[in-house]
Amino acid sequence: MFLQLDEAAVPMKLVYQLEEDHKRDPTRVKQTQALSLDASRPSMGLSSRFGLYGSPEWWANLRNGTIKQQIISGEITGLFISREDETEVYAVSVVTPHEEVDYMEVHVLDQADAGLFQIGSRVDALYAYNELKFQPPGGSIAYSTSVVEVAVSLDPVERNREYMTAQATARLPVPASSRDSTATFLALDGEVPMKRVFKLSAHHRLYPEELKRKQALSLDQERPDEGLHTYHGLYGTNEWWHYLQAGKIRRQLVSGVITSMYLGQVDGNETPVQLIDVTTASNFYIGLPLYANDEADRALFRMGCQVDFILIHLKQKGPRDPDGASDYAKEILEMAVSLEPIASQ
Repeated sequence: MFLQLDEAAVPMKLVYQLEEDHKRDPTRVKQTQALSLDASRPSMGLSSRFGLYGSPEWWANLRNGTIKQQIISGEITGLFISREDETEVYAVSVVTPHEEVDYMEVHVLDQADAGLFQIGSRVDALYAYNELKFQPPGGSIAYSTSVVEVAVSLDPVERNREYMTAQATARLPVPASSRDSTATFLALDGEVPMKRVFKLSAHHRLYPEELKRKQALSLDQERPDEGLHTYHGLYGTNEWWHYLQAGKIRRQLVSGVITSMYLGQVDGNETPVQLIDVTTASNFYIGLPLYANDEADRALFRMGCQVDFILIHLKQKGPRDPDGASDYAKEILEMAVSLEPIASQ
């Protein structure tokens, strides 16, 4: 099983497993594999680069994370009802802590479980991205998605219930290969008492329009040299957070001491903001803005305080630099500051 239901904040039931579905309908798997192997139809079927679909090699590459995956976890906000049978729900719309999904097909092994899909119920779904045999020119990769597992809550939950907040700040369900990955990355178990004052996930919830602007720029094909690359998912989506947790996006831990504080401008903004210089054992970080989800926590930043933060390196859409290296933007994932200047510890 891939979905970690024992870590869910509400009781969940696993209602679909692709592996079990394959056992019930092996003919469909064989037909898919035959199309992959049919050299006379090069533009049809799935690639076998990571193993024939449904084979032991394919399942092994899915479990070890080689095959691209996406997890959607959120609350059902809409139902699509069959015209033939008004009691049959064939698809749902879902809102997650990071995005809205307009259409998600309902997959169950036992049709009786379809009744669990109700407005307000939580649903978790894991998708596998299968590369197609025929790939478009230009280096982009075309995929076909497969639903691997689906779980739904036993009862509806209120939209503002605590689990929705917890989902954005605690662990998202991840494949077994990434079991040790969590959405809290800074460990505050050192000798110096620290307070976590900034989390990027919380910032996204506080400023959703800012997140949408970044996503729109990434998707804007008329501006190919601006915005972030979507190789590891669209910035801020469940897929992006999954790859961040799995270690596919580079993270850098920095720990130092505040050596200077002053007002300055950032990114051409005319309004001055509080900046700090941080000295580490081997480097200097100059003109770093104060990051805090709660304005009250900005008062914790004082001369001589220890600051720990995690930088993430985000690949940008633009062309490589003259040396052939990709250009990366750096962003703060989390930040913590000591409760007192360490000189007084």
